[in-house]
Formats: sequence, C-alpha cells, structure tokens
Amino acid sequence: MTTVLLKMRSPIFINNLSDKNQYDIIMVNYDPIEYILLIPKVIEILMFVYLAIKIYRSKDYILNKIYCYAFLTWTLYTLSDIVMWSNGANSVTWLFVANRFRDLQMIAATLFAFLMYFSTRIIIVGYKGINKRKIILIFSIFLVIAILLAITDNLAVYDGNGNPLPSNEWETADSVVVSPNIGPITAILMMFPLLLYIISVVSLIKLVKTKMEDLDLKKRMNYLIVGISLIPIGIIYFAIVLGVPNIYNAYTGILGRTIWIIAPIFIWLSQRQKKIE
Repeated sequence: MTTVLLKMRSPIFINNLSDKNQYDIIMVNYDPIEYILLIPKVIEILMFVYLAIKIYRSKDYILNKIYCYAFLTWTLYTLSDIVMWSNGANSVTWLFVANRFRDLQMIAATLFAFLMYFSTRIIIVGYKGINKRKIILIFSIFLVIAILLAITDNLAVYDGNGNPLPSNEWETADSVVVSPNIGPITAILMMFPLLLYIISVVSLIKLVKTKMEDLDLKKRMNYLIVGISLIPIGIIYFAIVLGVPNIYNAYTGILGRTIWIIAPIFIWLSQRQKKIE
C-alpha cells in the first residue's frame, strides 16, 4: 500500500461495537484513489449494461443470451467494488455489509468465467453437441469453488502503510484502506476461474487456426479471443499492481479499469455479422 499525502474525508459512523455512540457521525480519511476510480467504475458498469442490452436484442441466439447474462454478472462485480473500497470502513456494520458484497463479487467473478467457458464450448461443438451432464458437473464444481472463495476471502481495514487497524483507530488514521486479506487457500482457489479463461482462449485459438477459413468469421473470433482474454489480463494486472509496493495509484488504477471497459466491446463486436449488400 502507498502512503497517501492527499486526504479525502467522508462522514461515517463510529466503528467500535462497545461504544454506545457507534452511530454518531464522524470523519474518516479514505484513500483518495478510490474516489478517483469511481469515475471509470461507473463507466465500466454503464458499458457492460449497455452492451448486455444491445447484444441481447441483436439476435435471439443462445450465445447472445449467455453474453448478456455474463455482462450483467460483471456489473455486480464492479458495483461491489464501489460499495467495498469507498464505504467498507464506514462502521463495523458497514464492514460486515462490504464483506457480503465481497462474497457476491467472488461468486460473480467465478460465474462470469464459467459463462465464458460455456460460450466457447457452444461455439466449438454447437449447443446440441454440448455434453449437458459434463457442463452441469463443471458448473457445480465452480459453484462450490465460488462459495469457498466467499468463505475464505475477507475484507479488513488498513492504514496507508498496509498495517491492520482495529475499529477504534479508523477515525484517527491518516489514511484508511479497505482491502481483502488474501491467504494461500484463497489464492489457490482464485487460480481455478483463471484456468477456465485459459481453456476458453486456447480452445478458440485452435479453432481459428485449424477449422476456420472464412476471413470474416476469423476476424469475429479474434475479437472474441481478445475480449475474453482482457478479463483475466485485468485480474492479473491488478494482482501485480496491488501486490507490488508503491505502484498502485490513480494512473495504474484507471489503466486497469480501462482494460475491463474495452473487454465487452470486443465480445460484442464478435457477435456482429457482416451486412449483406
């Protein structure tokens, strides 16, 4: 975590459960980066919602519906971001609420990865060629993984130097940062959704190279490959930026959000057919 010189103050509640005045309004210093990143996060939500509606209305195909549901699922992921990082230290109660949004975020991220995988299987073998029992089994496995992620991953409140803060010190800290306390089990579980992205992208690349000759279809599949790839690229990017001291700032944060903002554009472009003259 970086030490923040600029302070942004937000009215919140006292954060000590033993304090009878825990609901009195006080001021706490949030990392200003989280306020700056509200702008790209809102743009991200609007982009995913807009393209979800657009892709759903374009054709009544199963793939369009899957991408629509996936985009709406990702909006839950980003909405959870907004609630957690800039509101999680509002009080002990708010931290509890933020942790429930973190649970929702873990489930949404895993579901999005599964839907991307499911869509690639339909592209490769066709909807009628899908082994439904296998798909249900894979979905069940990743649902369990999502639940385990929700259980093992928890948010905590830190100061600007990354030191954990008890609730009675949130008010006096120079900078307050809400961040997940990711342990080894959580880190291992997070690798499984990334594996789905890798399988999806590799399968599409093989399909394009070995079985596609139509140039327009190849172009659309390449758009899809880029769109799906950008999601895990963004996840890995943020893992690196947040894990390495002193490189997380407004610029690196906006770059990461931009990666996710353009991802649905490429997926949407992959579903557009060339107009016949």
